[in-house]
Amino acid sequence: MKRIRSTYLHVRRWVDGVLSGPPRRSQLVIGIAFMPYIPVVILQSAFIPVWILCTVLAAAWTLFILWRAHRLGRAGHLRSARHYDRHGKFDLPPEYAASESYLAHRSRQKRNRRQATP
Repeated sequence: MKRIRSTYLHVRRWVDGVLSGPPRRSQLVIGIAFMPYIPVVILQSAFIPVWILCTVLAAAWTLFILWRAHRLGRAGHLRSARHYDRHGKFDLPPEYAASESYLAHRSRQKRNRRQATP
């Protein structure tokens, strides 16, 4: 079990590093999803279970990549919202200095709702 977890963490770190890099490297990660098809195409195998297995592997890898991309995008959004609240809004004209990011607005609303319910 420890070996599987270690492999998962290694793959996850690699995928996160590639997705947060230049866009060309991201295409490589998505291209890996179609690697199981290479032997099938070369051998010209029409064996249906092989095609099904390749499709399942490609779909699983693509879903994993989309999930990690969503998580990285969300983390980037949170970082930029915090930076805006701490530094960015003060570089704008004075009427914007009292503004807050959507993240701060949403967390304030949740806090107020939690305090209002008994």
